[in-house]
Amino acid sequence: MDNEGFDTLIGRYRQGDSPNLYDDVIGEVEQRLVEHVLQATEGDKVEAARRLGINPALLRSRAALKLLDLETLHDNGHATPLIRPNMTLAEIESEAIRRAIDQTNGCRKQAAKLLGVSTRTMQRRVKELGI
Repeated sequence: MDNEGFDTLIGRYRQGDSPNLYDDVIGEVEQRLVEHVLQATEGDKVEAARRLGINPALLRSRAALKLLDLETLHDNGHATPLIRPNMTLAEIESEAIRRAIDQTNGCRKQAAKLLGVSTRTMQRRVKELGI
C-alpha cells in the first residue's frame, strides 16, 4: 500500500467511515500479498498457500477467497458451489475434504495443511466420513 492509499484509509477512519482501521489495512496488505504470490505461482493455489505458510481460512480479508476453491469446475464447464442449500455440516465438511484432496492430487498431508488441520485429524475424518 502506498502512502496515498494509507492516508485515504486514515482519512476514512477519522471521518467515521472506517471504524475498523486495523482490519482495513491488514485486508489491503493481504490482498496485495496474495495477488503477488498467486502471480508468482502462476495461479497454483496450493503452492501459493505453501509459500505464504498460511491456512487461507485464517486470513482476515477477502484475499482468502482467491486461495480457496469454493467451486469445483466440471468437464462441462459448470461450477458446483462448496455450500449448497440444505447441506448438513457433515456434508459440507466431507465436500471440503474431497476438494482439498483433489486440489493436492490425492496427498492427504497437503490437503490437511490446506484445511488447517493435522494429518492425523484428516486421516480420522476421511475414515469417519467414508471418503
